Amino acid sequence: MPEFELSDVRTITIQTRMMISLNVINPNCFMVSKIADMNPKGLLKLTFKQDDYNKKRDDSILMICDYYDDSGDITIDAPTPIESETKRSQILVDDVAVEKVELHTGATTYFSVEFSDEGIDAQWKISLVGDDANKEEIEKLMVMNQINAALISIRPGKSTKVKGRKFTLSVYNADGDYYSSIELEVVD
Repeated sequence: MPEFELSDVRTITIQTRMMISLNVINPNCFMVSKIADMNPKGLLKLTFKQDDYNKKRDDSILMICDYYDDSGDITIDAPTPIESETKRSQILVDDVAVEKVELHTGATTYFSVEFSDEGIDAQWKISLVGDDANKEEIEKLMVMNQINAALISIRPGKSTKVKGRKFTLSVYNADGDYYSSIELEVVD
């Protein structure tokens, strides 16, 4: 996610739309539907209604809703990200962006990838974190099946060699333009 200066603020009023999500490809958007003053003084209660992400008006890189008007012009003075990303990918579990997943031996977990562009051929890899003399053998115990270019399943074998181990699941394209990774841990 881009980092901004601390002074980058925007007033929140009723019907203000905002993105609150780890998913930068199809983020969750919300609209403020109610603002109530609370006791003690200085406390506010905001009520949100989920709203649809609008690719034409919203900017997922800056994580700002209504950044553009219908003609494509910028509607607000938004902060400039320190790091600019034009090509993005992210790994999802049950259509939710994740950074870490706990796996159970013998149980299958499905992972998908979303790219910011269409038609990208994904390549997947599982790597054991840390050094181990049996690294290749342990990595082979993590059974990965590629269902299609954007969907895989992983099932840790029922061996004590994988229990408590951490792995990195990576997805990338052949040119290396896209790359995402998450941490996997086999918990039992």
